[in-house]
Amino acid sequence: MTNRNGGMRLWKRTHLGLPPAGYIVVACTLLWSISDSVVAQSVEERVTQKLGTETKLNTAVADTENSQELQFSPAVAAINSDTFIVTWTSYRPAAIMAKVVRAARNGSVTHTFDEVQISVREFSPNGAWHPAVAVLSPNRTYIAWQHHTSPSTREDRIDGRVVEINASGHITFPSPGVHQVSVFTATTTTRKYVIHPQSVSITAVGRTAIVATWDAVIGTSKRVMARAVQIHPNGQVSLPQPPFIVYSDAAILARPYVVSVDSISILVAWDRSETLNGVGVHNVYGQRYGIDASGDAIAQGGTFGVSTNDDVAVANSANNTGVTIATLSADRVVAAWIRNDIDANLSEIWTRVIDLTDTPPTAGSSLLVATVPITASWDQLAPLVALGPNGFMISWSEATMPGPPNRAFGQVVYVNASGEQSLAQDALNISALLTVGWDTTLASYNGTRMFAAWTVTEVVSGAATFNIYGQVYDINLTAAGFEETALDTPDDADSSSSTTTWIIVGVVAGVAVLILVVVGVMCVQRRERT
Repeated sequence: MTNRNGGMRLWKRTHLGLPPAGYIVVACTLLWSISDSVVAQSVEERVTQKLGTETKLNTAVADTENSQELQFSPAVAAINSDTFIVTWTSYRPAAIMAKVVRAARNGSVTHTFDEVQISVREFSPNGAWHPAVAVLSPNRTYIAWQHHTSPSTREDRIDGRVVEINASGHITFPSPGVHQVSVFTATTTTRKYVIHPQSVSITAVGRTAIVATWDAVIGTSKRVMARAVQIHPNGQVSLPQPPFIVYSDAAILARPYVVSVDSISILVAWDRSETLNGVGVHNVYGQRYGIDASGDAIAQGGTFGVSTNDDVAVANSANNTGVTIATLSADRVVAAWIRNDIDANLSEIWTRVIDLTDTPPTAGSSLLVATVPITASWDQLAPLVALGPNGFMISWSEATMPGPPNRAFGQVVYVNASGEQSLAQDALNISALLTVGWDTTLASYNGTRMFAAWTVTEVVSGAATFNIYGQVYDINLTAAGFEETALDTPDDADSSSSTTTWIIVGVVAGVAVLILVVVGVMCVQRRERT
């Protein structure tokens, strides 16, 4: 029988003690809470979001010496948010190769142009190794590399070349081609010029100059060297000043790294062997220089410590080495290095923000990013890329000795206004699909899109070979921490994460509606009983 007051009785309290409207409030609150937490979780997971797939960048190179084809030691620089230049060592015979990579807005590598040979191919022991690349302008880059020679003469040198990129993305070369950056002629067999592997580093100072750094062993003297290279509007190169000595000592000096702080100054860092408390260790030091219009270098303050033994226990087997630097702003850079403890079979990845407003610069507190099985010999680095003034990404490789590294990882680190560091997320597995990944290099144009390239060990036709792979990432790190808005990713492949999020929200909404229906039925049944 129909109750004429049934409409009013819908508002009577049910056995749960709430009017039906209360269930609506509860359901909506539950929906809001769950969907908000889902979106927040999705955003945090997307601090670094892989886009597209891991893509092989090099093509097979005919090998005239044996069955192996070895492509390794990549370096990458960002031309804009969608275009990157990648260079690497091609071995047997040795040469430097390069190619331009373009990515779609969804991050998939849509076009990789033909690779171009930058240097002359030579058979071992001569040959070009370990390139570095810097961008001067949207259509002009510069590549430098180490050229090794026979041990009998050992006149190693640093060579360089201007590389231009036309509107179609193809590489061209202005005259005069390859030129020598370092200057040395051996006069006796006891005064050889030896450069450590992975020693060359370059940075663009404005749009018309490159500063290159390297280490050199000349007889019993060890030096960190640098030189400014001027590039004219027509692509011609001049070397108005001779190489200058950043640091000289009888101790081992190795693997300097240089970055431009602004359009008129640079910062150089390197590792140095020393004895502290009777124990031999390695530590990282730095020096700032101004570069004038003629390419001359003027020291700004003295040498300062980057790593210190306050961070680590002093031990014969513990060495701070493999320094890299990234510029966060005109007043701040971040340095990273590897501490290898051979006895403990461990490597630690350390970072430290350096304040450039003081002369000499002052180093803030250090951050231990990761502790892993031995990642590297002294020939490996912990590469960095700045993601704007408030963060950076650092990469490293994990391995067990003996043997090569077997996986590349990355970590985003947030830097607040005071220069304090904190980990923005869990470590990211860079070489996820192909398990043997190492030699990672990183580049970012504006801090929101990054490109990673690394070396992969593969077996092709029964023979081991090295290849270069790469992948695009979106970065979602802002001055406020995590950005809680969706990225501008209109393409389907790029919006898969947000699509998944809203599917989950839709399911939650469906459950909430189902709850409301059940409550409504319960209320109607109670009304009819009364």
